[in-house]
Amino acid sequence: MDIGIDGRLQGRMYAGSGGNAKACVIVTHPHSKLGGDMRNNVVVEMCKGLAEAGYCVICFNFRGVGASKGSSTWSGKAERQDFEAVVAYARQCEGVDKVFLVGYSFGSAVGCGVNENLDGYVAISYPYGRVAGCALGSHYKLADCSLPKLFIVGGNDQFASVPRLETFAKGLQGDTHVQVLEDQDHFWNGTEHMLLPFVLEFLHNAMSPSRI
Repeated sequence: MDIGIDGRLQGRMYAGSGGNAKACVIVTHPHSKLGGDMRNNVVVEMCKGLAEAGYCVICFNFRGVGASKGSSTWSGKAERQDFEAVVAYARQCEGVDKVFLVGYSFGSAVGCGVNENLDGYVAISYPYGRVAGCALGSHYKLADCSLPKLFIVGGNDQFASVPRLETFAKGLQGDTHVQVLEDQDHFWNGTEHMLLPFVLEFLHNAMSPSRI
């Protein structure tokens, strides 16, 4: 169903079912300035697969995209406030006691930088590299936390250096894993389905009784 968040953000929510309904997964889209929105191929695939698995799912448009109010930024610093508002919205949903991020590209950098009220995050095509760092470097240090974390990256990603990302991940606190899918690039056109099994496994482990 379509939802409004904080009176300014356009979003969509999929109700959960069964045991997984106590977890809400927020899916974030790639860079607004480069055409990213909640209709992105990776976002749509994640929402569909997670909803079918019974999770409560929220996707939304960052400021300045679609019907969301405000103006988008290159750095994503202002978009952190958008993500914070969505996390607060998710926390208030009936029956939800865990909130996770599944972020894609720009959306992963922004979301991982606002992790105080999350229970874990998945970063797909996290833009960690020299070029991406010029705009998004301010988010990198904020991604460090003790939460369980999964980075999924294509071996041919145009905006992330796999060796640099692996080194970055090794320096983070907590349970952190990097999953490299060889022969895949940043955009996952036609291969979005390859991501879902890794995301579902991560969420299953994060929701296990030993972590709750």
